[in-house]
Amino acid sequence: MPAPTALVSHPKNMKFKVPILSSLTSTVEVVSAAAGAAPIPYIKTAFEVLAMVLKTIEARTMKQNREDMQDLYETVQRFHAVFEEHCDIEGERASELNALCQKMRIRETMNEVCDELDRIRKTLLSRSVGSRVRGYFGAKPISETIRGLQKKVEATERRFNTAIGLDTNREVRQLRSYAVTGAGPADVTGNAARNHVTRLLILPAALGSLPQKLVRLHTDATSKIAENGDDDPRTLDVLNDLAQQYSEVGQHTPAIEIRRHILRAYQRLRGNDNALTLTAMNNLAVSYIDVRRLDEAEVWAKNAVDGRKKLLGERAADTLRSMGNLALVYSLRNEHERAKDLQRTVYWGRKAALGADHPETMAASTQLATTYRKLRRPQDARKYQQRALDTLGEDHPDSLPILVSLAITCGELKDFGEAERLKIIVLERLRGTKGDAHLETLRAAMSLAVTYKDRKLPRKAKVLERDTLEQLRRNSGDDHPDTLECVQQLAETHYQLEEFEQSAELEEDLLRRYSKLFGEDDSRSQRVMRNLIMTYDYLKRTTQAEDMRIRLERARGSSSLSR
Repeated sequence: MPAPTALVSHPKNMKFKVPILSSLTSTVEVVSAAAGAAPIPYIKTAFEVLAMVLKTIEARTMKQNREDMQDLYETVQRFHAVFEEHCDIEGERASELNALCQKMRIRETMNEVCDELDRIRKTLLSRSVGSRVRGYFGAKPISETIRGLQKKVEATERRFNTAIGLDTNREVRQLRSYAVTGAGPADVTGNAARNHVTRLLILPAALGSLPQKLVRLHTDATSKIAENGDDDPRTLDVLNDLAQQYSEVGQHTPAIEIRRHILRAYQRLRGNDNALTLTAMNNLAVSYIDVRRLDEAEVWAKNAVDGRKKLLGERAADTLRSMGNLALVYSLRNEHERAKDLQRTVYWGRKAALGADHPETMAASTQLATTYRKLRRPQDARKYQQRALDTLGEDHPDSLPILVSLAITCGELKDFGEAERLKIIVLERLRGTKGDAHLETLRAAMSLAVTYKDRKLPRKAKVLERDTLEQLRRNSGDDHPDTLECVQQLAETHYQLEEFEQSAELEEDLLRRYSKLFGEDDSRSQRVMRNLIMTYDYLKRTTQAEDMRIRLERARGSSSLSR
C-alpha cells in the first residue's frame, strides 16, 4: 500500500475565545480546593492559576489585556490537562513524578505566575480614578507582563512533556476519550473539536518508551496549537507528520483522530474539491484500512478517487495512489474482480507515467499478481510477476518480495522445480542479510521444505525442518505459532517417510498445545486429530484411533454449536 502523501500549508484559522463566566470561575475555585487531596501537589497549584486567570479576566480589564489573558488561560488549561492525566498514579511512579516536578520547579513556577496575576488583578480592580488612569496608560506594560507569564508556562510545559517522554523513560498511559458536554474545566471554550485535538496531542497513546521522533513531533504540535491555533497551516503540517508517526508505530487510533481533524479543517477552509482536502481524505482512508474499518475506508477512498479524477485526471500519480487504496479495500473484502479492475488501471497508469522499473510500478504489478492468484488465475499472476522480476533482475535488492510471490505462483502451477530454485535464492538472500536465526529466514526455510515434499524429496525436507524447529524453539518458544506450524510440517514429513511413531509423538504433543491454547473446537486442533486417526490406523492402534474419532466428533459438535 503506498504511503500517504504529505500535506502542505493552507490558510490561517480564527482565534478561539475563552468565555467570561462567573459560574466557571466558581467551579474552578471549588475544584482547586478539592484538588488539595490529590497525590500530586502541583494539580492543586494548576487549578489555582486557572482560577486566578479567570478572576483577572472578570476584572475591569482593558481589551488588549483581555485578549492576552485569554491566550494565557488557553496555555495554562492545556498544561493542566497533562497534570489531570497523571493525578491517579500511586506508589513508586507517583514518587518519581513528584521528584521530577520538584527538579523542574513546576510548583514554584505556577506560584510565581499566580502571584503576578493577583497583583495585576488588584491593580485592575482598583476603584480610584488615578489608579484606573494608570491602568489605562499601563495597558502595554501589563500586556507584556501577561505574555511573559504565558511564555514561562509554555516553556515549563515543553520541558515537562519532553521529560515525561524521554528523561524518565516512563510509559504514557493509553489515550483517553473525552466526552465534551459543555463549558467547564474540561472544555472552557465550548469548542469541542478544538479541545478534543488539543487533549489528543497532550495524551499520546501507550508506547512504552516513546520514540524520540514521536515525542519531538508531539511537542511541536502542542506548541503550534498554542501559538497559532489548530487550523493554522503550520499546525496542520505538524499534525499530519504526527499522525503518520503514530501509524508507523502501530498506534492507529490517535492517527485516525488527528487525520479526521485535519480533514474537517480543510473541508471548512478549502471545500471538498481542493487538492489538500483530497489528500486528507486519502490519508484518512489509509488509517481506516490499517484498522480494517473497511466501510469507512471505502467511503473516503472513493471520495478521494472521484475528487482527484476531476481535479487532476485519471492518470495522475495521486489519483492512481487513491485507486490503489480503494483496490486494497476490495481485496480485503475478497471482492477480487473489483480490485483487479482498479489494479490494472493503476499498473498501466504508473508504467506509462513512471516507467516499468519504478518502485511504485513494481508494487502495482505485485499487487495485481496477488489478486490474479486469489482469482485462481495463476498464469496471469505469473505473467506480471515475471515481468517485474525481469525488469529488476533477480539480484536486485528490491526483488525479494517478487521472488517470494513468484515462487508461490510456480507452486500453484505445479512448476515445483522453478519454485524450488526461487525459494533457495530467497533463503540464501535472507541468511546473508538477516542471519540464520531471523524469523523471516526460518519461515523461508519452512516454505522451501514444503516444496521439497512437493518434489517427493521428504528427506531433504526433514533435515531442513528439524534444524528450523530447533531454532524456533530456542528463539520463540514451544507455543509460538511458527513453532507449532513447523512441528505440524515435520510430523507430516515423518508420515510421508512412513516414520509413523515419530509422527504420532509430534502430533500428540501438538494436539495438547493446540487444545490448551485454542480449544478442541478450533480448526487447528481438529486438523491434528484427523492426522492422528490416520497415523494410529497405520500403527494398528485401533482403540486410540477410535477414541480420537469420538473426540473429533465431539469437538465438531461443539464448534457447530459455538457458530
